[in-house]
Amino acid sequence: MTIRIRDKSPKTYFVAGMHQSGTSMLSKALKAIGIKIVADDKPTFETRDFQVMNSFIISKGKGTWTEPPPAKVVNKIMKEEKPQMKYLVDKYKSKMWGFKDPRNCITGKGWLDLMEDDVYLVCIFRKRDRVIESLKRRDNFTSDRSGKIYDTYNKRLIKLIKDFVK
Repeated sequence: MTIRIRDKSPKTYFVAGMHQSGTSMLSKALKAIGIKIVADDKPTFETRDFQVMNSFIISKGKGTWTEPPPAKVVNKIMKEEKPQMKYLVDKYKSKMWGFKDPRNCITGKGWLDLMEDDVYLVCIFRKRDRVIESLKRRDNFTSDRSGKIYDTYNKRLIKLIKDFVK
């Protein structure tokens, strides 16, 4: 099957999904159909600049990727960091582009508020038990810890989707 994008107006593809859920595979597929996925790390299809900014926002809120701060705290920090976030968007923006970072589940609202083009929120969900097993294998986390991370990210992602479609 071939997918063609007929409307060539500027578009932004914002990829979000829990760690170990398939965001890299999804980004690779978007790239394969001609979308410029900003990535300097080929296996993960992530860009250091967006990773660093997302991590900074989360850490400034006294959190980590495994235990992000409350959404209210993140939203406040993103307002403070809006100029730097806008700089990154403007730096990488092109006709049909996008970026992915699992932490977009946590910081997504701030990024989406900056997007001026036609924006596509591209999300992926993977079965909870599969993600838990993957995190246990990759990070040596317990099932309980992996499950809590999964629940936090996916609850935030569902909220992001609901806010996006309003």
